[in-house]
Amino acid sequence: AFCLKVPDSPTEELVIHREGNEDYVFLFESLDDAYDCAAQAAQVLPFWPQVGSVLLSTLNFSTARFKPADGEHIDIPLPSRND
Repeated sequence: AFCLKVPDSPTEELVIHREGNEDYVFLFESLDDAYDCAAQAAQVLPFWPQVGSVLLSTLNFSTARFKPADGEHIDIPLPSRND
């Protein structure tokens, strides 16, 4: 999956969306969608997010905001690293 990353971070930090007390990681099936979201995020963030890939098994989030190539964003649960 593609995701948005914070540039020049010493650790691989991801751009997240916070809603209430839950953090969501953005994941994209399409590279074009990832770049479009990076451009939108750059309008409100003090940096332009980098588009990169990520392994789902390494994420520490319970939910991802996933954008399939065709369709709208959907929230999908991610497997717990403790499973």
